[in-house]
Amino acid sequence: MQMSFELTDDVVQQLKTIPNPDGFVNRVIQKALQNQEIVNNKPSKWALLSQEIESNADLNLDGYSEQLKKDVLDLRADFIFASDKNS
Repeated sequence: MQMSFELTDDVVQQLKTIPNPDGFVNRVIQKALQNQEIVNNKPSKWALLSQEIESNADLNLDGYSEQLKKDVLDLRADFIFASDKNS
């Protein structure tokens, strides 16, 4: 199958110096797509922090845990995170 892409003149000139540009571009795109899948499945730093707070019984919030839960719910009600758009 063939697809067309708009590339800058500089990129085209560099591709012309590679012995097998079609194979090179195919491998680069395959690798980029594999990395994209890994990135999409990786939880965000905020999600990891939230999981740590929820799961760590030793985390001492000096009575603030209930207020934190309320604040988290308020935040989630008012904001859309990038990870929400993929769900």
